[in-house]
This record gives sequence, structure tokens and C-alpha cells, in this order.
Amino acid sequence: MKLSAVALLAATIGIATAQNGTEPFAADFSPIAENGSYLSLLSAIAATGSDTLISANAPVTMFGPWDEAFDNITDVLETLSAEETQGILLNHVIIGVNVTTDMLKEEGCISATTAGGLEVSIFRDPFTGDIDFDGIFVVDPNITGDYGVMHGIDGVLIAEEHESLPCPVPVDFSPIEQLGDYSTLLAAIFQTNNNFTIASNAGDFSNTTIFGPSDAAFAAIQSTVDELTEDMLNDVLWGHMAHGEVFFEEVLASGCIEVDTFAGTPLAVRGNRTTGTASVNGIPISSTAFDVAGVSYVFHGIEGVLVDSEFVPCSEDPLDFFSVAQTGNYSTLLSLISQTGLDDELSEVRPVTILAPTDAVFERYQSSLTGLSDEDLLLTLRLHAIANVTIDSEWIAWSGCQEWLTIGGMMVSLRYDNVTETITVNGFPLVQTDIAGNFGILHGIDGLTNDGAYEPCQVDPYSRFELLTFIYQQNITEALESLEVPTTAATFFRPIDEAFNSLDEYPFEGDDWAEKEVELMLKHIVPEIYSADDVKEAGCVILDTLAGTKIRLMWMEDAGNVGGRRLAGHMGGEMTGMVMVNDAMVILADQLNEESEAMFHGIDKVLAPGSFSECPPDESSMSPMASPTDAPASPTTDAPASPTTNAPASPTTNAPASPTTNAPASPSTPSTGAPAAESSAFINGLSIIFVSMVALVAF
Repeated sequence: MKLSAVALLAATIGIATAQNGTEPFAADFSPIAENGSYLSLLSAIAATGSDTLISANAPVTMFGPWDEAFDNITDVLETLSAEETQGILLNHVIIGVNVTTDMLKEEGCISATTAGGLEVSIFRDPFTGDIDFDGIFVVDPNITGDYGVMHGIDGVLIAEEHESLPCPVPVDFSPIEQLGDYSTLLAAIFQTNNNFTIASNAGDFSNTTIFGPSDAAFAAIQSTVDELTEDMLNDVLWGHMAHGEVFFEEVLASGCIEVDTFAGTPLAVRGNRTTGTASVNGIPISSTAFDVAGVSYVFHGIEGVLVDSEFVPCSEDPLDFFSVAQTGNYSTLLSLISQTGLDDELSEVRPVTILAPTDAVFERYQSSLTGLSDEDLLLTLRLHAIANVTIDSEWIAWSGCQEWLTIGGMMVSLRYDNVTETITVNGFPLVQTDIAGNFGILHGIDGLTNDGAYEPCQVDPYSRFELLTFIYQQNITEALESLEVPTTAATFFRPIDEAFNSLDEYPFEGDDWAEKEVELMLKHIVPEIYSADDVKEAGCVILDTLAGTKIRLMWMEDAGNVGGRRLAGHMGGEMTGMVMVNDAMVILADQLNEESEAMFHGIDKVLAPGSFSECPPDESSMSPMASPTDAPASPTTDAPASPTTNAPASPTTNAPASPTTNAPASPSTPSTGAPAAESSAFINGLSIIFVSMVALVAF
């Protein structure tokens, strides 16, 4: 039988006392005991005689794992002697200093050697204020007493399994100092500790771009500057720093680039190719101080302070394909964009990601394209553009695979191959990447997307809107069994990420966001298996979801109403019709996970209140299948064979899980009916699973 961490550690007290005659506590640990979450830690301190060491060396800084952290390593603790347990504890103690949150706010990061001899760092995130102890999150800071200070942490540092995290490398500002006109800016950066902010931003967000006001610019508003508190000055400086690197030549080539500052405010950086000049929010960039590069930043001197500056979105500028034209590889595409009027639509949905067939591709397909009307050509071109998002190659490589809905209504998958370090779109390789402009970004591809093969990405467990899918698809059977909830076969109609981001109101705000997310997802799950063939056979069927609401599945035979394309992922091969779920369209069908008895269908909308309606009078309902439909575990998928789709003219897709997306603050929670009796245990179990799992993922 396995002992709990508290019981196991408490059991070692007798052993330790017998071996070394531990005396009662000399230091008063009652502030820690009163918290109630550190009983295992206090037992370990007593069991190993560490209280004597702490008392003799006070003040100390302790990073104390909470009870749950010890519970998670019970198997390890069972094998340890009291001396080995003490060795672990000593690596959580720093002798002779009180490291407080105020000290960390000033210093940013502190390197130290633990009482166990381990080199560690204590880091404060300048953007969130979160503190970590060599990568372990601090959950209860500043529990003070006569022992010093303790910070509660959510993990246990075990030296053999740990790789130390050094503090960020200090920033070298000498390239800016040598310009001789930015001493006020640099003094303010050090005064507000933003030298550390810039250092900590290096790497994670591809360094920092600093738009630095000159000394004369600060002097012009000296009376305002004199009235700023340090926090206010910090906010002003953050309004001049942006994640990522923006270079002068890139601005000239694209015409206009938008960036978000550390303060969350937008900046429009515009370049004028005629004069060879640039500006940010209308303030000129100095011709003698642009592209000043440091190890972790690029600096542009500006002739004013960006306080109350006017942001004019790049979308208000005419589309500018100069950077694309300069390559000489896309003249046919650019001509067709203008000829078909696609440029007008692209202007309305900027920024766009264009998957651009090269001139060589158009020559290869010339016989198929010759004679097509402008309307048909437009349909083809719309299958090569993704609205309202800039998808660069670095993001694709980082994610490994992404799925997107084009403005023409067709799914595409963008994949990165770690071995060849290449990217493909529906199987066609990218031959040129990251050509930026005020339209967004363009990648050259060696084919037409609608002639390729769309294959869905595997579910990413760290994507916010895919998390429940991951839990259900990968872990649901084992999780339900551990909770003694009967396993139930189910079909999950999963909205794509763009469907969530296109909602008028964000549904997951507030402290109860996890419960809201579960509630909404349960309205997309029915407790039986339904394949596309089942729906086609029935024509129309009304089903009860696990939330007790109703949904309608309906087969649409008229290809003209649904795009006339094959149903991707369909187990039986080609389908020329479409499955509708309320008013949502299934864009990826029959993704069966036989192990967990779950079927998945990707849909293009979130099932909103009011979207349900009854079946037409001439359609019959069907009975649930007794067992999952037989299907290959990894079904192959085909992309649309023809570009002749009747897709919506005004797409509403946004980037998935974008770190800069701001959700509406007041969600509208859909009403629910009473859950079916046979599903209530399943709902409760799934809710418990979800709420416990989301705690492991940082959103």
C-alpha cells in the first residue's frame, strides 16, 4: 500500500530522531503551519533535523513545496533515507538572506547557491509579475517569520532531474550610448529596471524593438516627465518597446507594419520608398539612428515621445505588393488578384496570409486555367488566402502543424518537417517564405492548394480550444475508469479554433471560465457514435447532447449549397454532399478513436443558442448505433478536387490562440436543458477531468 506524502514523511521522524536526537523546533514555523498547505514540508523539516540548520543560519529564504507537490513524488520519497530527504530540502534553502518580492521587483532575477550546493535563479517575470524558483512556480510568496521568509512553490526541485536556469544576460546598451543623443532614455530604462525587462524578453519573443525618443524629444515635454511616478514612467517606456525585431528595410519594403508594445498599445511603422524615410505613429524615425542592433534588441531613434500619438491602422493604406513584385516570381498571381477584384476583398480582411502559386505553377496549370471566367479564377484564388492573420514560417515551425480555413471555404494544413526543415501546404512545398507587406504575409508554394491533399493535424494538447478534445480523445477511457464513471461512446462535434475566435462575445471570461468551457463543449457531444454515412442514410436526425440540449444533424445532397467539394476525412471515400450540425458545416468528418470509443467531426461554427431547428417534415429520424462505426484509426483525407465553391464572401476567421487576442469581457452564457439521466455521471466525470487538467496548462 502507498503512503501519502504526509504520512510517509511523518513516518521518518522516528527514524531521524533515533539516529541524531533531533531537538524540538528552535525557530517558530507557525506562519507556515497556519497556511495549511505545507504539512508535508513541516514534517520533512522535523524528520530530518533541518529545523536546527535553519534556526542556526536565520534569516534564510526557503522555497517550500506545497503538499500536492510532495504527493506527486510519493514513489521517489519511498526510496529515500532521512539524509537523502534532507539533501532535497537543503536545495530549497538559501542561507543568510531574505529574498522578498520587493527585492525581486527591483532586481528582476537573483542567482544564488542553495544550502545543498545547487546553483539556482529566482526570476520575476516583468510582464506578469509571476515569480519562479529555477522554473518552479511560486504560489504563496512572502510567508515571513523568525526563520526568514518562505515562498510556497508548486513543485519539488530534485537535483538529479533538474537543469538550472540562469538569469538573463545583462543588456549591452553601448551601441545606443555611442549615438550620444539618448542619455535621458537610457537613464529612464535603468531607473525602471527595464534593462532587465529587455534582457528577459530576449529569445522568447525574438528580442525587442525599441523606439527611443531623443534627449530633445524628452526635453520638449519636460514638465510632463517631471510629474511622472516611476510606475507611470515605466508605462511610457513600455509604450516604446515591442516584441520582435522591426528593421528599416523591412518597413520600406512592406510600406507599413503594425506591432504591439509591451504596454499593449498598437504602433504603425510606415516607410516611404520615394524619400527613404520612416515614421512610427506619425513621428519621424531619425535618419542617423535606425537599425542600431544590440544582442537582444534593435533600436530606432525617434524625434518625439509616443504619448497620445495617433495610431492609424495599416489597413487604411492601399494594398501594396511592392515587396512581392520585387521577387519577380509572382507576376501572374498579382495580375490575377487585380483582374478578378480579389484585392478589394483582401483589403477588407487584412492582415492576410497568402499561399502564392509561383509563375512556374501557373504555367504548369495553364491548360486547366485557360478559358476560365474571372469568377472561376476568383474562386481558385480565394482558396489561397487566409483572413485576419499573419502566419509566418517561424510560427509554423514552432507549432509543427496548423490547420486553417481559407476565405474560399477550404481547409489547408501547414506542416513543418523537422528532418528536412521544410514547410508544406496540403503537400506542396513552400519555395519562398515570409514576404511581408501591408497586406500581411505571403509564402510561395509549388502548387495549387485545391490540387493538394489536406490532412488534419494531430490535436495539440496545449491549444486552448483543443484541450478538451485532447483529454477526450487521448485520456478519457482511463480517466473515467479511475473515477468509476462508466465509459460511454460519444461523438464530438469540434469547432475549429477560428470558430471560437469569430464569436461576437468571448464565452470563457471570469473566474468560472473552466466550468463555462466544459458546459459549452458538452453541448457539442452526443453519447453515441454517428458517422457521415449514418447521417446520409437518415437524412435528418435530432439528438440530445450531454448537456441536455438538442442538435440537428442533416445531410445536404445539393452540392451547390455546400460548396460541391468532397467531405474531407469521410471513411467511405468520396462524398459530394455535406453534413450540417444546426447551422454549422462539417468540414472534417469521421475522425474515429476506437480505443476511447469517440468519433470527432470538425465544424466551422460554435453551436450557438437559437441555431437549432426541427427536421423538415419529410425527413425521418434514426436510432443511435450500438457500437462505433468501423473505420481506420488514421483516416486519409482528400482536398477539394475543384475550386468551384460557393463560400461566404465575408470570412470571419481569426488566428488561433494568438497571444495578442483580447476577448470581450462580458460573455453570454447559453441556456441549458436538464441533462439526460443516463449521461449525468458522464457529465460530472468529464467536468472533473477537465477542471483538474486545465490546472496543468497555462493559458
